[in-house]
Amino acid sequence: MQHLPFILLALACPLAMILMMRFMDRGMMGMGNGHEAHEATGNAPSDLPADPEKRLAVLQAQRQLLDARIASMGDGARAPASRVEKEAQ
Repeated sequence: MQHLPFILLALACPLAMILMMRFMDRGMMGMGNGHEAHEATGNAPSDLPADPEKRLAVLQAQRQLLDARIASMGDGARAPASRVEKEAQ
């Protein structure tokens, strides 16, 4: 009976870690939709064309829009260059 607090602590720590990891996983996957959000990230959006060249053109246009938004939100501070930008230089 005197070892009961140590046994409870030994069991509580791993259980608390498992619960914490579960809650963090749910939060990162999109407000509790863990499985749906995880599956959606692995698949390409259906509105993109099947032709690789057209898909690339659409993605580049989307990136330009995002870059313009980022530039308009920033106060002149430039974000670190991405890997693609570094390779282009």
